[in-house]
Amino acid sequence: MILGRTPAGLIKTKSDGGLRAVNCACCGGCGCNGVAIPENLRSLFEDATIDSITMWGYAPEDFFPLGPAEGYPEGSWGADWFVTDVGFLIVAGLVYVPNGCLYASQYMEYQDQDAGYNASLAFGKIDECITPGFTGVAGTFTINGAGEFPWYYLTQEFYTSSPPPNIVVS
Repeated sequence: MILGRTPAGLIKTKSDGGLRAVNCACCGGCGCNGVAIPENLRSLFEDATIDSITMWGYAPEDFFPLGPAEGYPEGSWGADWFVTDVGFLIVAGLVYVPNGCLYASQYMEYQDQDAGYNASLAFGKIDECITPGFTGVAGTFTINGAGEFPWYYLTQEFYTSSPPPNIVVS
């Protein structure tokens, strides 16, 4: 299963039994699929746990350390969400890198569609990140109710809309 692209343009795949991006590179800047976390919020992300972070109001199902073995700097972490009680399935993943970048790979699938219609969401500015041949809808999301961090979702063919992935870290 392809989960999206890394900021360097490498494809993330689901092939290790989870939603971790296997064999993908981490870059020094946030770029596409990533947003820069303001300095005043970085300590929250550096100390985050499965019990201290929510997205769409839900805690992650899985929270795991990432490091050089996975292609990330020491102190990086990932989290996966599987939300089913909102009328559709949300499968989402976040990766935090200690340089202050937060990366996303998110998909949303309606449960009642045999064809598996998806919304492909990403962090970043749509005009800088969108794949040629696709169209999308841009928006903003918040972290702890602050900021207007850019995100977008694709609208071509079988893709559908999604609510903003507002994040809270305590």
